Amino acid sequence: MDIFSELGELALGSRLRRLSDYIMQQGVEIYQNHRIDFDPKWFPVYYLLSTNDHLSITEIANQLGVSHPAVIKNAKELEKIGYIESVQDKDDKRRRLVSLSADGRKLLPKIQVVWKDIAGSISELIQAQEEHLLKAILEIEQGFREERFTARVRKFRDARMLQAIEIVAYKPAYGSYFKAFNYAWIERYFSVEPIDIEVLEQHQKKIIKPGGCILFAKIEGTIVGTCA
Repeated sequence: MDIFSELGELALGSRLRRLSDYIMQQGVEIYQNHRIDFDPKWFPVYYLLSTNDHLSITEIANQLGVSHPAVIKNAKELEKIGYIESVQDKDDKRRRLVSLSADGRKLLPKIQVVWKDIAGSISELIQAQEEHLLKAILEIEQGFREERFTARVRKFRDARMLQAIEIVAYKPAYGSYFKAFNYAWIERYFSVEPIDIEVLEQHQKKIIKPGGCILFAKIEGTIVGTCA
């Protein structure tokens, strides 16, 4: 049994990570078969530098849409193996620019051939599917750009909680909630005045008997809000 399949949408991130891990692991083997010392995780940074003379870490992070630390980590590993080099920016001494080294550029024609094979094989796999995976991923990414994941989850949470809220009428047993909640917000934002004390302590006389109404919000049996 595949637990990710059973979990469906809830495991989307984990499932994509598992698929990514599989492709990355196989990618290592593919490069090894071509006697190329290259880790697939370096691909985005290396490829971007292959199409630019030089870039700063910030520029790379922005273009790839990944974190600063992730770019720095990959850049250090690429520099250590000798595929890229970094120099101080002449116009801004605080900034370092990175570019492909001589060895990095020497590797490019050889590795580009492997990229064609990888792209072709994945394209063949995707085209065989009923739905186009890359198109779906692109649409999901666009959706997250339009509205952050945290905001989407919060929206669903709010909707779920609204559905769970039960509005109930006043009962004498709820009187203590009415007083406690109102005292809490008045003390937080204003100050309790004699009129407040009079109305809250005699709410039945001051609100209900003249024809007013006090309502309560209840979630799973617990009173969580009130208005009058």
